[in-house]
Amino acid sequence: MKKKVCVIGLGYVGLPMAIAISNAQKKNKFEYETYGYDKNNKKINKLNQCINELKLPFNSSDILL
Repeated sequence: MKKKVCVIGLGYVGLPMAIAISNAQKKNKFEYETYGYDKNNKKINKLNQCINELKLPFNSSDILL
């Protein structure tokens, strides 16, 4: 059974943290079922649009993101 994690606030810190947590693996199995929460509907709509376009909503040089 996977552990569940919720990241509150999906801004410049919370979103990369949620991505990192959701990609954590042990013995080639993902460890966490990750949820993100933000009360800003505009941010959530933009994030959904970016996900559909396979983009991040901000610039990053981190290739793992």
